[in-house]
Amino acid sequence: MTAKEDPTLLNYADYCRLGRLMERLYSQVSKERVLTLILDDIRKNPAAEYEKVTDFLGLEPISKTSFPVYNTRKATTSARFAKLVRFTVKMKQRLGIHQTFGLATTLRHLNSHQAEMSSIDAKLRTELRGYFKEDIRLLQQLLGRDLSHWLKGA
Repeated sequence: MTAKEDPTLLNYADYCRLGRLMERLYSQVSKERVLTLILDDIRKNPAAEYEKVTDFLGLEPISKTSFPVYNTRKATTSARFAKLVRFTVKMKQRLGIHQTFGLATTLRHLNSHQAEMSSIDAKLRTELRGYFKEDIRLLQQLLGRDLSHWLKGA
C-alpha cells in the first residue's frame, strides 16, 4: 500500500514515537527477548553493536574488522533524465510489456550520485524536540539509557 492509497501512512508523529512503540512492544514481549540498538551507538562503534547482536542471538561472532556503509544517501543528477526514465516505464506498462530488463534500474543508478546529508532547519529541529520530548523521556526510562542529548535545545 502506498501513501497515495492510505494517507495515514504519512502520519510520522505516530510512527516516530519510539517510546510509545517500545512500551507497546514490551507489553507483548518480555524485555529479555528484545534487543534494542541505537543508531548513535552503531555509528560510534559498529563492532561493539555487532557483538551485541551475535551475543543476543547466541551466535559465534565472525571476526570482522570493517563495517562499510551501504545504501548511502543518493541524489538525482538530472531531474529531466529521471523524468524521462519514469515516462518510459509508464509507457512500457501502458503497452502491456511486463518483462523486465533492468534497464530503468540501471539508468536510475547511473543518474544518481552520493549526496551529503543536509542539516535540518534549526526552527524545525527545535519544534520536533519539543514535540517528542515526553516520548524521548519515556524511551529513556524504558531502555534505562540517557538520551538527553536528543533533547538538547528543546
